[in-house]
Amino acid sequence: SMNTNNKRIITAAACLFAFSGVASAATTLAEPATQTAAEAAPVAHDAKALEIIDTYIEKIGGEEMIKSIVSTKMTGTLEVPMAGLSGSMTMMSKVPGMVSMVMDIPGFGKSESGFDGTVGWSSDPMGGPRLMTDEETKALKEQADPTIAMKYRERYPTIEYAGESNFEGKKAHKIRLVDADGEEQYEFFDIASSFMVGQEGVQSTPMGDINMITVMSDYKEFGGMQMPTKITQKIGPQEVIITIKTAEMNTVEDGAFELPAAIQALVKAQDDG
Repeated sequence: SMNTNNKRIITAAACLFAFSGVASAATTLAEPATQTAAEAAPVAHDAKALEIIDTYIEKIGGEEMIKSIVSTKMTGTLEVPMAGLSGSMTMMSKVPGMVSMVMDIPGFGKSESGFDGTVGWSSDPMGGPRLMTDEETKALKEQADPTIAMKYRERYPTIEYAGESNFEGKKAHKIRLVDADGEEQYEFFDIASSFMVGQEGVQSTPMGDINMITVMSDYKEFGGMQMPTKITQKIGPQEVIITIKTAEMNTVEDGAFELPAAIQALVKAQDDG
């Protein structure tokens, strides 16, 4: 049987896929929920940093292309090499902020999570169905809008150039981003290609706050959008490798995000409580 640590890593991986470069490259919120907080924070946007970000947006397909995306559906594989685990995954997202994710790992079972625009939830063989915390839901909502790549100026009161850096063997521009809640992260853009090649920051998961490095590579074109097809997430000594096999734009129906019966029951119990 799988040891508890490996189970925790898989559970974390399920949550952390929500923050992967796929989501942010192809994919903040369509409704400006944090707008008031963002307005309250003093805006400090560095011209050089914005130029690097704008070049990246052009490189992955451009604003008009990104604005035309209503939904994305991606399929691929997920591996945790240290634990000897691998399986399949499907992720869907749709404007104005719906997301669904399914991972199926032999020996562990099926893990699902989603956000229907109101309720964030997850279900896995270890913990069964549960409603997400506000913090987790926020993280899931962040990547539920396929047009997220264009929204740096709205999402981050602070955007600053933090110099050149060597990131995973590539010379990269390093950019510091601070959101309206004061949460900080760094993004790395390859100097040669202009693509985003990495992110680093603290993410909230059921296992607590985790410092995570995400490495993006192997960009390919899907329906006019360039996306990284290999995303490696480093959580301490562990690595989770996500490989994207297929990606479709504007094919997902709203029904794909309906809450499962077990989750509906939890919502009802909470409302009745």
